[in-house]
Amino acid sequence: SDSVLVGMATKRVAKSAVDWAKFAKLVPAEEQGVFQTLKGKQDGYITKVQSLPEALPGIDFAKYKAVVPEFAATIDSFTKAYAAVTVPYPGDQGKTAEIEAAAKEQMVENEVWVK
Repeated sequence: SDSVLVGMATKRVAKSAVDWAKFAKLVPAEEQGVFQTLKGKQDGYITKVQSLPEALPGIDFAKYKAVVPEFAATIDSFTKAYAAVTVPYPGDQGKTAEIEAAAKEQMVENEVWVK
């Protein structure tokens, strides 16, 4: 299922990278509703990720071989293919640096606007 694949491809999230308390102080009062929605979605994502298994679920191929011995060779090939499956953890493809650069640019624009 898709949730198993997502779980395999996602490392465990031990701690949020966002300092939500600091973030909340920076959000204007009229935007608190939007902020709470964002935080709720992120909390839901973290909960979902942590509920998923870290590895592929086990399959008892020996049981299948016992039930359908005429397909033993096929089951052996499935066993090897299943054991070879790896799902790499996706990187950020440079997006973090791009976001940080945009944030710095925005801060400069904010400083000009505040003055």
